[in-house]
Amino acid sequence: MPKTNETLAITPTQADAAVQTCLCLLLLILGVLGNGMICFFVWRFKSFRTIPNILLTNLATVDLLNIIIIVPLSILSLVYDVKALRTKSAAWWTALVLAVFFYLNLASMLLLVVDRYFALAHPIRYISWKSHSKTFCGICAAWIYSLLFTGYLSIALRDIELVGKSYRYYFIEYLKGLDFRKYLLPGLVVVVGLIIVFSSLTVREILRKSLFKTAENGLRSSGSKTKTSKKVNSACTIMIVLLAYIVSVAGRISFSFASLKSNEPSQWYIFLAHFCVFCGSTCNSFIYAARSTEFRKAWRETFKFKKPFKSQVQDSQKKAGKVFYINDVFGKKVVVVQ
Repeated sequence: MPKTNETLAITPTQADAAVQTCLCLLLLILGVLGNGMICFFVWRFKSFRTIPNILLTNLATVDLLNIIIIVPLSILSLVYDVKALRTKSAAWWTALVLAVFFYLNLASMLLLVVDRYFALAHPIRYISWKSHSKTFCGICAAWIYSLLFTGYLSIALRDIELVGKSYRYYFIEYLKGLDFRKYLLPGLVVVVGLIIVFSSLTVREILRKSLFKTAENGLRSSGSKTKTSKKVNSACTIMIVLLAYIVSVAGRISFSFASLKSNEPSQWYIFLAHFCVFCGSTCNSFIYAARSTEFRKAWRETFKFKKPFKSQVQDSQKKAGKVFYINDVFGKKVVVVQ
């Protein structure tokens, strides 16, 4: 028996629609800019083509596709309720795309966390073992995993039929009738469990290397200390990105259950449930940019924001015979310009 829905129409006012559209467009611009620049820098600069950056580029690609595809659909369906999207096929495909990006985000996060753990815990063995080909194989495995479990999850939507209703109604009915133990747990338990395990191990390695200084650390060379600090910093960045994603997923779950528990579900609940996902996809690139000096240098190099160094100006003036250096009675260097 096909399911029906007698829920009253949930139509946003003009003011709500304008606010929601502005929020979506803002995240669309920021998300495309941030994630697109990460992909562009890895493509342009060879120094960026390290294994951690390749894994981060995979996550940025997933977030970029998520924003480009889902944000316009959300504006058309959730905000303006376009009639062309009031079909079962449109709702079915939208749900599958959301599921694909959900699984891809989890699998990409897992790859990043595993990479940072082995780089901290077993640096020598991991350097000799890792390679670009193995990294691409891991990325392909993440995409295959996501597509397989999304196809399995699509079975849950086959019996839902709401004639003339938009995706938000399918979204409510889909959550009400979904058997989480049957459709979600097979794809989530292993990945989420591995993320929890490796995140805990990575945090332990970060604390051990940054807080608890042993006698052996004191005997290390400055170059070794610099490499260790860079690894710790990159691991902390990945942990912050993972935390931001957890917060966005928690927000989506909270607003989704709020819409389920409400007798008269608000359109804002459904909108904010999707908006939280967009926030998670947008903020990742800016977290990386805020904590990476290489990213900021690449940004200045690309857009020519780099100012000439003081030494370069003095050297050019010295060649022109305009600068002389003398020492005063206190031993300080004084610059005299002709």
